[in-house]
Amino acid sequence: MRKEKLFLLILICISTNLISLEFNVNDFSENPNDLIGLVYSVKDINTENCAVIRIETDALNEIFISDIEVYKREKKARGVYYFYISHRERRFSILSKGYMPFDFEIPIAKLESAKVYLLKLSTSGFEKTIIDSRIRLECYLNESPDNIYIDEEKVIVSPMPLANKFLIILEFERGEHTVNFKKKTYRDIYISKMYDKNEIINEDFVKEIGTISINSNPKGINVYLDDTFIGETPTREIYKKPGEYKIYFEYKDLEIPVISNISDGENKLNYDLIKDFISCVNIETNYNTQIIFNQMSSEKNLFTEILPGNYPLKIYFHNYKIIEETIDFTPGYNKIKLNLNDHFDASNFDKYCTKFDVWQQESKISLYASGMYLLLSGLFYYQANEYYNDYIEANNVHEVLHYKKKYNQFIDFYYITCGVNCLVIFDLIYSNISKLYYKSKIKKTLKNIKPITNLE
Repeated sequence: MRKEKLFLLILICISTNLISLEFNVNDFSENPNDLIGLVYSVKDINTENCAVIRIETDALNEIFISDIEVYKREKKARGVYYFYISHRERRFSILSKGYMPFDFEIPIAKLESAKVYLLKLSTSGFEKTIIDSRIRLECYLNESPDNIYIDEEKVIVSPMPLANKFLIILEFERGEHTVNFKKKTYRDIYISKMYDKNEIINEDFVKEIGTISINSNPKGINVYLDDTFIGETPTREIYKKPGEYKIYFEYKDLEIPVISNISDGENKLNYDLIKDFISCVNIETNYNTQIIFNQMSSEKNLFTEILPGNYPLKIYFHNYKIIEETIDFTPGYNKIKLNLNDHFDASNFDKYCTKFDVWQQESKISLYASGMYLLLSGLFYYQANEYYNDYIEANNVHEVLHYKKKYNQFIDFYYITCGVNCLVIFDLIYSNISKLYYKSKIKKTLKNIKPITNLE
């Protein structure tokens, strides 16, 4: 019986030691970088700003304060707590399940309103033999991030504003992890390493933005940046993340594309559109030719503005195509002055074509006249035949004389029109012979055109 009681007493002692864990104070000091007491102030019963006790501990269970009025308790992360208390308080007790109550007496003369005081606690006892599998990472950044990713998975954590930093507390399992902080217009903060203990890191976001302003010659040109209209040149300053951008200028009927790389800082872009990006084309000939270029047509002279590149050029002289070339136009002024006499007998060709046109017109007139006189002669002959029949059937001398006179008149008209028609037919034949003659001259001249390989 005595042995059983002794065993029971030993068991109770062991159990008490197992559950009666203790807190130890490692540090207590004011934290001037933590502004949470000012940013998120809480009033006490006297309408004064509370002092804030920030407790950091490695205890696994929840931490509470007793024996005083706590106006607000906030858990920021595992092992990190904020307690809002009156700045007049001098002592309080710290409670946690499985731990001995810990009476803490504030070691300074007086707490100040809205100030944050850091109390670091460690634990001793059986718990210290338990290895925690989770890591606490305290990140102090110069800017509040827009998004936080752990191993490419987005996490939601509220940054705590401090004096000139933002505190983000992250928790994850021990092992290798990748932590990524993202903020618009800033370079990403990217940390990849093996985590086997609680750590504190200090990182700064680096501004990643440039200003861009665009000017051009001539001014007043519509500008698009990556298909977004940004105004007329000169444009205002625009903030853009560094990188490659497509700029488009609307100049008359042309859309001029430009690729530009934007870097950090100020980027002033000035483009001479006429000199560097537009081909001004002026085509002149020494004869009255028809110039067809880039879906435009003009006589003798043509001026236009195009984007540099290969374009077809056709020149017609008296409706004959004498030039058909593809020309590579470069930025700047491109003048093509074409002297047709340098390439073939343009002077005689002009005479042949003029003569051919004259005789062609003459042939058409003769053909129309011949048809008209042929029709008239047929009508006169028909009418004369009608009067002749009436003359044969006449019953008295008066009718005989009348119809005979009419018959003779229309027969004369018939012979006259036939004679004139013969002359017209002769002129028609002569005109066609002349046409054939000058047509052959034209073909012979066209065969002797020298090839044109360079018009620039």
